Amino acid sequence: MEDRFSGPVTTTGIFAGVAMVVDGTDCPIDKPSSSKEDRLLYFSGRSKDNQYSKYNVKYTIGVQIGTGKIVLVVGPTPGSVHDITALREGEKVLYIISHDPYELILGDKGYQVF
Repeated sequence: MEDRFSGPVTTTGIFAGVAMVVDGTDCPIDKPSSSKEDRLLYFSGRSKDNQYSKYNVKYTIGVQIGTGKIVLVVGPTPGSVHDITALREGEKVLYIISHDPYELILGDKGYQVF
């Protein structure tokens, strides 16, 4: 986790003070056949995009901006879990918050805080 600051962290421009960028990625799995609850849990709701990836597990990946090095992996979580929820429930993000509650982490609109 400390590697997120091992590369250069810019102090100017749009990435000023941002050490890490996060995003979620869906990894397709076979349709769960055990129960309807399992199918609902792993259903991602993305059936329009690709008929073969309706059921997924999700990983959240954090990349250090200065070096491109992967410094955070959260998951797997079921495909029905929202990106921000998966990140919040990960123990590693609690570690970050406990050390610096004002650290800037860049993410797409799936990580908006309401």
